[in-house]
Amino acid sequence: MSQRTNNKQWMILAVIGCTLLFFLRVSPAMAAPRLEILGESIMAEPEDAVSTSMLTVVTVRNNGEAIDALAFRAVSNEGGSIVVYVQGGTTSIGAFAIAQFILEFPDLVSEETSGYLVVEAAGIEPAFASLTLKPLPDLPPDRILGVLVPDINWILVWSFIVGFVLLFVASLSGIFVKFKREKKLGVRQTLACRMKGLKWKFEENWASTFVAVGGLLNVVASSKIIPEKPVILGEHGFQALNTLFPILIVLAPFLLSALNAIAKEPKKNGKLILEEDGKTPLLVLPFVIGSAVVTWAVVGELLTLIVLFQELFNGDYISGAVTQVSQVMFLLIGLLGLFYAWEKIIQTSLSAKTPEELQEAAEPSGIVKASRGVEKVERPVYLP
Repeated sequence: MSQRTNNKQWMILAVIGCTLLFFLRVSPAMAAPRLEILGESIMAEPEDAVSTSMLTVVTVRNNGEAIDALAFRAVSNEGGSIVVYVQGGTTSIGAFAIAQFILEFPDLVSEETSGYLVVEAAGIEPAFASLTLKPLPDLPPDRILGVLVPDINWILVWSFIVGFVLLFVASLSGIFVKFKREKKLGVRQTLACRMKGLKWKFEENWASTFVAVGGLLNVVASSKIIPEKPVILGEHGFQALNTLFPILIVLAPFLLSALNAIAKEPKKNGKLILEEDGKTPLLVLPFVIGSAVVTWAVVGELLTLIVLFQELFNGDYISGAVTQVSQVMFLLIGLLGLFYAWEKIIQTSLSAKTPEELQEAAEPSGIVKASRGVEKVERPVYLP
């Protein structure tokens, strides 16, 4: 009897144990899962200064059965809805599992924004976590070939200094030295000299070769490889520079003609000494100024190309090696172009004649303009 009682007690204990095991292990899997977002707060921010969205990684724990589709939504503290996407498209999570999801917020904010993130599924109590959205960082200054390039004004200033001021000073200095050494003329006498037969046509004078180099900028512009969010040039900086510098090239001959028209015209016996086309010979100073404007524009275009290749590197369009090789190449082209322009300006200026030489060269059969009308002759004179 005692033995039967003991067996019965053991059987009761076994049943109770199995029942407890069932409720502890099996019952939770049949119940609705409980979601958790691990971490007290979530922060989303742009990866860099040229990003177009904010990213963050969220870790979710599922304390129950598997879920085929989770839904994420975000709300600001002001009550506005915040657009959020799950990268990769997969939003499932296994039973009693922990999973990570990459969330993307496509609408950039101008200032830090606070709110909360919600993860939910059908028929399940949602989970919450605080959310902070960070704005784009300030556009950082960048270095190109070791030189600090803060913004678009850097290109405008340095192209003017190197392309216009430096070339202008170097060219005038070279011309003064040449005229002093070869013609024994002082500064004022040199500036009064005029060049015969010089036509400012890019297909006929020295500027054509130099301007063709700057045409590389238009080639790049037509290829449509400009980054959407340039760090250095700004959103519309490239288009502005690509418009400004060609305009300078077009305006250069008009500036030259205007400055040449202001100066006192050479005369012989009270009559103006003119070219075949009825214009006065070109003074040295306007010629140097017009040439320097063209050089300023071309140097600006080359600097823009150098900065543009840095923008392409920043946006992961090209490798660092390609960027540096291209930038060094454009830099060398610019330096060689400056030397070429300086040499051609001086060489062209050496054809200039003093007013006395122009008067001696004016033949009676040449074109002269009287104070009252123009004297027409059968054969025009080409000033030497």
